Amino acid sequence: MTFKIAAFQEAIAIVNDFGPLITLLCEHGGWQEIHRGPLSSSLLQAWQLSTETEAAEVVLANPGINSGYLRLIRFTHLSQTVMRANDQSWDYGGTFDFNLRIASMDALQPKLSKLGWRGASEPVEFFLGSSRVKEWLAVNQNHVRFAFIERVSPPLHGWEHMQPISQIFNSSQIVQDFTKSMAFYQDVLGFQCVVQSGNLTEQPGANVLGIPFERAHTEPYQLAILQPDGEMRGSIELVCFAASKGKDYSQDNTPPNLGMLGVRFPVEGIVELAAHLQTHQVPLPVPLTELDLPPYGRVQLLAAKTPDGAWLEFYQPCI
Repeated sequence: MTFKIAAFQEAIAIVNDFGPLITLLCEHGGWQEIHRGPLSSSLLQAWQLSTETEAAEVVLANPGINSGYLRLIRFTHLSQTVMRANDQSWDYGGTFDFNLRIASMDALQPKLSKLGWRGASEPVEFFLGSSRVKEWLAVNQNHVRFAFIERVSPPLHGWEHMQPISQIFNSSQIVQDFTKSMAFYQDVLGFQCVVQSGNLTEQPGANVLGIPFERAHTEPYQLAILQPDGEMRGSIELVCFAASKGKDYSQDNTPPNLGMLGVRFPVEGIVELAAHLQTHQVPLPVPLTELDLPPYGRVQLLAAKTPDGAWLEFYQPCI
């Protein structure tokens, strides 16, 4: 391929209020603001919104690493719906969650509950490959869902920068057709498969996805984690339920609707990527355009939709 996609740089959420996520990540997680200001008129235009629209943004980052940011966008006086309103884990379409590593579930989870985060279950311990992890899948009043993940064993190396809450390192999508989605990421985007498995729950009972206890260990689903360089950072996780087909949320994943919009990937050769996506008939709600994207400066950017309507953006700084 004549283009090169890197691990995603940031996750994007459209919210009514910056406060709850700033409180969580900056006050309790050790993050900091690296940008605050109005949404650029050129991005509003690219998103097919009026350049007169009132909109502001904040970019939050874990200070130990220059990726895995969270960009929060707030629109004022604009009609909005929720992208995945009242969803269940097996409902497909759009972006399902953003993943964060945490230093201690016992220390953080009570604080999260007081801040209004609500989980599909209590925190659950399980094996992911050879690693034992404790995970809590929770959503807040901004319709943002985080998977909070603590490594129990073996010790986690290469994350010495981690504050109580790490950068965003993965984002999950619930998909309707596993083969079709895998082909999109592997054959069209050139991603490598890092992990592929079936149901990770060994016994009936509590589970991260909130599957009824008696079906937790037998519910058939497929799972894969994919990333441009085959690493466990800036990756996309696909989950496909074989039997429990839920509601279709593939249609409303677009600005200015509320919730988790998607992720942004840096790319080299974005002109070639745009032509490649068009050749493969990938929907491009934002064709290749030049615009201002703080804190990266002037960039070329395009947006694409996955087979299940998840919104992905790709950008390259202008020379």
